[in-house]
Amino acid sequence: MAHKTVLTLIGQMGAGKSTVAQRLAGRWAARGWDAVDLDEVIVLQAGAGSVSEIFAELGERAFRRLEAEALAAALAGDRLVIATGGGAPCQPAAMGRILAAGPCVWLHAPAEVLAQRALAAGGRPLLAELGVDEAVAFLEGQLQARRPCYEQATHVVDATPAPEAVADAIEALLPQQAR
Repeated sequence: MAHKTVLTLIGQMGAGKSTVAQRLAGRWAARGWDAVDLDEVIVLQAGAGSVSEIFAELGERAFRRLEAEALAAALAGDRLVIATGGGAPCQPAAMGRILAAGPCVWLHAPAEVLAQRALAAGGRPLLAELGVDEAVAFLEGQLQARRPCYEQATHVVDATPAPEAVADAIEALLPQQAR
């Protein structure tokens, strides 16, 4: 049997994990790769309309439980580019499972960039009701809490450029046989 692997993208909201996962899976589709967006999987499994709806109706604790289940299922797959939610890798034992499944890339960008992207996209329950300055402060604090988890990633890539450039940078880091 061929070596099973997944590539997991981690980082804060607005880093572009979902978009970059789609770009990479598209580039590698001929070799059987696909993208998995954990937030989309969770929304489908919960029968909800959005992550915000899950937070509002079930709470963050229930969301994190669904997220852990979705992550475990995705990590059991093969030839998947997984876009996690920002907090998914920081749940108990999650980074160990992620790293055992294959390479992990932390998409890192300044809080100002992340806040602008996340607020423009909308649908971010943790940023609901915040202005840009408040969102930046929130994301900076969140990064300090999550940094020990994120720093365990196999690679760190600057997520400030356009998604195609970020995908190029990730491809340059990975040996051909890993993709």
